[in-house]
Amino acid sequence: MNAIKRSILACSVFCLNLSPLVSQAMQPENPVACVEGSTISIGFGGHTTNCELENPTDRDRFQFSASGSDMVRVIVLSGTNGLDPVVEVRGPNGPEIVGTSFCSGNIPGRLPFRCSFSVDITPSISGKHTLAISDSGFNEEGNYETNLQCLFRICPDDETPPPPASLPGDIDLDGDVDHDDLDLLLAARNTLAVSEDDKRDLDGDGKITAKDARILTTLCTNSLGAVFLFGSGIIGLLVCRVRQERLAL
Repeated sequence: MNAIKRSILACSVFCLNLSPLVSQAMQPENPVACVEGSTISIGFGGHTTNCELENPTDRDRFQFSASGSDMVRVIVLSGTNGLDPVVEVRGPNGPEIVGTSFCSGNIPGRLPFRCSFSVDITPSISGKHTLAISDSGFNEEGNYETNLQCLFRICPDDETPPPPASLPGDIDLDGDVDHDDLDLLLAARNTLAVSEDDKRDLDGDGKITAKDARILTTLCTNSLGAVFLFGSGIIGLLVCRVRQERLAL
């Protein structure tokens, strides 16, 4: 009987100590749309949609914030048979790789298949971290999905509200609408939208055209160069709208 009491007491202490960690490890699932040509912000609990390595040498980049007490897990799932995705995680200091892993969808004697993997990292310093995804052999292209989880400790996204909705026309998700967004839209002109919520398809007709670009020029909020030169975002409106000359069909 005493042994049973000791076991119950030990279990209760363990469970009480573990429960905060379990609750902190839970994050809401938030879809994050991939936009080619820009570094995409992703939070804990975020999972990507419509991500694609468009050519064998393509490399997609994502950015997330983490502290030195977090344990972070990055999960990657290939959506194309034969793709060999690899992830590299770099810290705030730049080129130093703090975590890397990959899987192969090609094994001799087998047909190409889809693979998946995960990599766990514990950041040594707090700040914005970057993860890059590419094909490990630079010889395959295809679709993939990635998911970011904070396993233990602070997990800041647990306690913070979801980010506010982005501005219409803010294609690179940097908080303003300027010539950078216009360049991204023009680079995809005369192509189909990748989804119903493609931020480049401003008129919602399923296509990215000069009409979307004209709409974007009416939404401009800022121009980085104009801010530096004139100290006023109002000038940025003029700079962005002057670029309508590039929209001639």
